[in-house]
Amino acid sequence: DEEWEKETSKKLFRLTIKSDGSEEFTLVAEKGIKRSMLKSEDAYIFDVNCEVICWIGSKATSTERKKSLQYAQDYLVKNDRPHWLPISRVLEGGENAYFNAHFD
Repeated sequence: DEEWEKETSKKLFRLTIKSDGSEEFTLVAEKGIKRSMLKSEDAYIFDVNCEVICWIGSKATSTERKKSLQYAQDYLVKNDRPHWLPISRVLEGGENAYFNAHFD
């Protein structure tokens, strides 16, 4: 509902999987999230309150591409987000107006 959405802030996380196999899932921003924060080399999990969006950079590794949806699902569970929230996957270059409207 609207009250819940107002109380919940947007969050942007970066998923990076290094060549040695180590995985990093780090918070990039909670306020002032800009489109320019997305880098082609990584995958991102963008919680926009009513949905979680996996944005896949064009230079993201195949492992980052594969694991992004799993990280989004894990994010919902670990952060007490509603299990029914939709998770979408957006590839770099395929962004639409709905996706772009979520940036500050």
